[in-house]
Amino acid sequence: ALGLASERIGQQAVVQMSDKDNLKLGDVLDCVNDERVLMDHYDDKIALVSNWTPPLKLTFRRLPSMSGNLVKISMIPNSKWRTRWFSLEGSKLLYRRNKEDKDYAKGELSLYACSVCLVKPSEADGRLFCFKVLTTQGGMILQAESERDMLQWAAAVHHTTSLLNGTLRGLKSTNAKK
Repeated sequence: ALGLASERIGQQAVVQMSDKDNLKLGDVLDCVNDERVLMDHYDDKIALVSNWTPPLKLTFRRLPSMSGNLVKISMIPNSKWRTRWFSLEGSKLLYRRNKEDKDYAKGELSLYACSVCLVKPSEADGRLFCFKVLTTQGGMILQAESERDMLQWAAAVHHTTSLLNGTLRGLKSTNAKK
């Protein structure tokens, strides 16, 4: 056994569980025996792993992770701005009522097939430091506490969506050997 379970997200094999210390939820399969597979179709990646002969060397890309307070408004009519504790975890952007509410996510956005862009104050009820996460179901506008925080959040979400969509190659890799 490989000691990990993955999930298909788009064309990516994304770690969902692992007994390896150097793998985290959300890591994305990058190479099989030093052969780059990040941009390959999912079925081709799985075929390489399924037909392996020892030794098997898997390399993964680490998705960004971060957490903190953001003010959000859904892109649904009559929504209100609300402060929530956000966590970028693996392929999801989760939000909770507050930091202490660890066991219950009030909502989540799957970041596959999403896009992110910075928002002018005129598009965010006059608020500064906003960015928008667009999903196939709509999305939300998020306000950070500062320009620096806004840029860090927007970049991390962008890197995640780009990697999940198979369009980013510049993130840190981790190795797992069998």
